Amino acid sequence: MQRELAWKKHIRGLSLAFTLSAGFGAWGCSSTELPPEVEGGDAAQTKERPGFALGELTSGRLLVGDAQSSTVQVFDLDTEGTEAVGSVEVTGSARVYADHYSPLAYLVQRDEGRIDVADSGLHFDWHDDNYGVEKSLPTLTGQSLEGELPTHFTLHDGWIAAFYDGTGEVDVFEGQVTAGPTPAIVRLATGVAHHGAAVAASEFVLASIADDGAPLPSRVGLWRHDNLSGEPLEVSAPCPRLHGEAAVGNTVVFGCSDGVLIVDWHVDHIDSLKIENPPAAPPAAGGRPDRVGTVMANARSEVFLGNWGQTGLAVIDPQLGTLTPIPVDGGVQAFTFDLTGSYALVLTVDGKVLRLDPRTGAQMGTPLELSPAFDSTEPDFVRPALVAGAGHLYVALPADGVVVEIDVADWSLERTFEVGGAPHSLAVAALAPPSSRSRTADHDHDHGDDHGHGHGHGHDHDHDHGDDHGHGHGDDHGHGDDHGHGHGDDHGHDHEHEHGDDHGDDHGHEHGDDHGDDHGHDHGDDHGHNDDGHHHDDDDHGHDDGHDGGDHDDHDDDHDDDDH
Repeated sequence: MQRELAWKKHIRGLSLAFTLSAGFGAWGCSSTELPPEVEGGDAAQTKERPGFALGELTSGRLLVGDAQSSTVQVFDLDTEGTEAVGSVEVTGSARVYADHYSPLAYLVQRDEGRIDVADSGLHFDWHDDNYGVEKSLPTLTGQSLEGELPTHFTLHDGWIAAFYDGTGEVDVFEGQVTAGPTPAIVRLATGVAHHGAAVAASEFVLASIADDGAPLPSRVGLWRHDNLSGEPLEVSAPCPRLHGEAAVGNTVVFGCSDGVLIVDWHVDHIDSLKIENPPAAPPAAGGRPDRVGTVMANARSEVFLGNWGQTGLAVIDPQLGTLTPIPVDGGVQAFTFDLTGSYALVLTVDGKVLRLDPRTGAQMGTPLELSPAFDSTEPDFVRPALVAGAGHLYVALPADGVVVEIDVADWSLERTFEVGGAPHSLAVAALAPPSSRSRTADHDHDHGDDHGHGHGHGHDHDHDHGDDHGHGHGDDHGHGDDHGHGHGDDHGHDHEHEHGDDHGDDHGHEHGDDHGDDHGHDHGDDHGHNDDGHHHDDDDHGHDDGHDGGDHDDHDDDHDDDDH
């Protein structure tokens, strides 16, 4: 049974005034109504419903965005077949982000300045004291957001933050509500246009802040939801050339050119800790030191993961205050956590998939041969993407027009989806009913989609920032659902930003959104904002935003000094 989702558009350039619900009425900003939760039932009843582990009732639906077309294909992961159950058409090439606890997915079209909302067609219905799974064809809901160059897209604890690089603004709204008043979109202005990121939660919004004319931000500000139109309540310690972010609970990790910034937010303030890069860090190609430019997280893991240039991973332990580079044989093209947080899953530059211990980097199984080596210097190179599903890893190989399914426990190749075109962004929707978000330990916080945002944006933005970053992130911003976003910029858009410093960020982010979108919390979603497609020479991470962390935003930003 299809649901009717009523949602008004956020029109670019107009400040729209609506009558807001009690929880949002005090916000003195432009706002737009969003759809109510589709689960049904009143809020009190929903709180009493049981929670389920991700994948316990269903394996959900896989959404595949294409770098060369405006078609987003949808696959039912409960079936054994490899044919799409349907598709939706949008305006341009889209990076996809999804919430593990919702049927909805968000299709970020950076070049078109548009984010469309899709219904994956998998719903949970409560009847006779049990959940049932209902399936239908995927559709567009008719809802959209508009802004200049939407890039990092982060899902965290049921809240969504969409960052617009063209203006430095952020749209904030609650993506998951039970029955009751309709929430609203509120737009936050951070000051100036820049390639940034934001993370929202129930009371606060953390967003990057840049100096006028700087392509990348250097600080993070904290705003309260009841005062998004004012100055930040507090500003973090410096984080030069900030890129990549992932969140678990109230802890967010940002990548900086000289280390990582750990931010913990509290009721009335933030605590920030800067962890410097190891002093003995060897220089990367071109003489620049490696750095973290994509971050992934998972709620079940005590450590966050970042790329260490393209040479390896960085294990980030917020409790110990340590950043430990770990070399990876074959180099790092993209990475994420599995849904349980037990493994780091890495796609190497030489075309293999590795299953590693996320704390030590030790290999846990024989490398799987998947593809010839990737050559990001080839004309029209499209970065591959990763996203974690229930017990599986999905790998998009754009050059082959396929998505490969890998069984994480058995560590074996299973299915190959012949999707055609150039698949560059992946997301998994509807792995558990909404009542599971706060009631199960499987709560995966990505970016984001694979949300961790190291930006797993799937956009291939070529930001000419003047400092030659050349990030090869596979960041997928998009962080996906509350499950660990890892944004390393996975925006798969090819943006050409003339920032005057020639970064050349080729972010192939997963924030994540692979921004991945599954990025930092138990992620399974890789929110990670993973900017897929940014190529920053200093942070060349190719990750999926997948969603563990943060924010999924898959761009190919060529920042020569951020080779993620």
